[in-house]
Amino acid sequence: MAKKNLTKAVKDFWYGKPHTAEEGGRRLGELYEDKTGLLKHREWRGVKDTFYYMYNIWGYNYVHMVLDILKYSNNPIDFFKGTWRYRWMGQTYLPVIHWFERGLQGLHGEALAASAWHYRAMVSASIKQICTFFNADTRLHGGKQNDAYRHTIYCNETTCGTLFYPWKDAGYQYVSMEMIPYFVTCHVNSHTVLNYIDAVQSIGLPGDPCPMCQAEAGIFVLDDVPDSSPFIITCNEACDASVSTHTLQDWFANKPLFALPLPMQFDDPLVHKYCMNEIEECWKFIEEQTGTPFDWECMKKYLERQNKLQRDEWEKWEVASKTDYYPITGVAQALFRIYSTQYGVQTECWDEASEKVKKIMYKCVEKKINPFPQTRHRVIAWSCAPLYYSNWCTWAYNCWG
Repeated sequence: MAKKNLTKAVKDFWYGKPHTAEEGGRRLGELYEDKTGLLKHREWRGVKDTFYYMYNIWGYNYVHMVLDILKYSNNPIDFFKGTWRYRWMGQTYLPVIHWFERGLQGLHGEALAASAWHYRAMVSASIKQICTFFNADTRLHGGKQNDAYRHTIYCNETTCGTLFYPWKDAGYQYVSMEMIPYFVTCHVNSHTVLNYIDAVQSIGLPGDPCPMCQAEAGIFVLDDVPDSSPFIITCNEACDASVSTHTLQDWFANKPLFALPLPMQFDDPLVHKYCMNEIEECWKFIEEQTGTPFDWECMKKYLERQNKLQRDEWEKWEVASKTDYYPITGVAQALFRIYSTQYGVQTECWDEASEKVKKIMYKCVEKKINPFPQTRHRVIAWSCAPLYYSNWCTWAYNCWG
């Protein structure tokens, strides 16, 4: 018996414990302090995968987080000033690797490597958006409106980023007012939004609307949105509460604002005509505010890049739906899709990550590697709720298959 136990211990050390508890395997809940979300220690995945995680994911990402700041920031000091100025920033930048821990929990081999590249792209794009904020933020520059301020376009987080491609080569960058202060932060640290929900309810908003819209309004109530653009484009979200959100944003921001309402219907010819008119009016508004004309060739160039990324996504979805060889977790896939479509091709990180993931995916298909061999169910996890804690889908696989 002692020899058998020793053999199992050596095998578990070298390869990592089996997935299921029935096989004497891992019990991921035991990694945490009881009744908390605090890890006692990191998961041991076997020698190969643990060292891969330590160097190729943990170490690699921390190094590149610093390099991204140096790459995208006009003055790295502004980044650190912003960390002290904004509550959401201090609560999420340093613990970002804990986001990786939750989303990649229980993963080995190809699933660990491929899913991590999606997370890496999201971190890189987030840092670029943060730097776009801070490069132009009047609060970090003594109230002065610099050139970056005049070349930044503020939009709502569900506004399609492709709308702003015609001005990209003229030096304009668009950035969502809520994507970083709210949407990203609640994935990295879900406790950050509670303060903003309390803030907007304190001025009289009832507690029953969508908490997402409440938090997005709350960051304006607490003056926690950088002042980085001379005007704003807003659009409605998938719930009625967003109308109140944009009303409050208009009050607190006090800037020229264009409301771009999106219909909840898509196949009505009259709706198509209405949307075309709204988008054209939005483009006229941007031309008036920037003094820079619409550039069709510029838009076409970046749309072609966007379409290439979309074709990559279709290919990945085909493998996921028709084979057992797709190496990405549900959370890593869903968040990558949300981030990349909302921010658009303002950065090359989406293309780079997609190519790396496809290479791993092709290997899985060619060698018939099943990265999730314990799968028993397929679950459709819709929208924000299962992603709110950033790892519901991963947790569901580890618990139920």
